[in-house]
Amino acid sequence: MEQQFQHEVAMLAKHPNIIRFIGACRKANESCIVTEYTRGGSVCQFLQNQVVPLKLAVKLVLDVEHVHGLNLIHRDLESDNLLIAADKSIKIADFGVARIQVDKTLEAAGRQKS
Repeated sequence: MEQQFQHEVAMLAKHPNIIRFIGACRKANESCIVTEYTRGGSVCQFLQNQVVPLKLAVKLVLDVEHVHGLNLIHRDLESDNLLIAADKSIKIADFGVARIQVDKTLEAAGRQKS
């Protein structure tokens, strides 16, 4: 299970539209995750002024499909967690509540379906 988790994280780290993880640290009761900087802000901010082009929306769907193909469920995919890079590509961020889908027959409570 641990090897599978590490493999999934490594696969995510290599995708160009997943925010690049740089490092993390923990001190007392505080944690800090450091990722690449995306100067374009979030899609949420972008949508306040413009409409997302269809080409960009389709690309985002393909990126989410890639994440799901790794059996990872983001669980908090919203416009605030979609960041715009300098080249105008969208990067998926904030995997803090993501979960690896180990067995599709398990319910959310962790019991097998009858």
